[in-house]
Amino acid sequence: LEATSIIVDQFSFIQWAGNHSRENEGYKEIIYDMKNSAIDYDIPWYVAAQFNRTAGESEDTWPTAQQIGLTRAVEEASDLIMALKTNDELREERQVMLGVIEARHCESGPNARWTIQTNFYETTEFFLVR
Repeated sequence: LEATSIIVDQFSFIQWAGNHSRENEGYKEIIYDMKNSAIDYDIPWYVAAQFNRTAGESEDTWPTAQQIGLTRAVEEASDLIMALKTNDELREERQVMLGVIEARHCESGPNARWTIQTNFYETTEFFLVR
């Protein structure tokens, strides 16, 4: 494998190989296969996963790793979990917050937050505000 990293979007579309009576057990198999591949090939995997509905109930609080949908294995196997969050005020300014939810080996640690300016009108741009 010559890749320097692997990015997985639409995690829920991946099909597991084994037979599982519960859907979350199938997703758990996928997560641990990804983790083992990251270790075996010594390359990071970036996986986009959605939070469950309760994570979006409040604009004032950040979601927790326990609110990731499909399986708790994402929380168990991840070295770093980040989230994007916005609210009416940020949307008006075309901004989004990027925050660390959980971190095993991150100097910034959990609760680090950054504001990102976005532009999707004439071009696609992202830049760090603070």
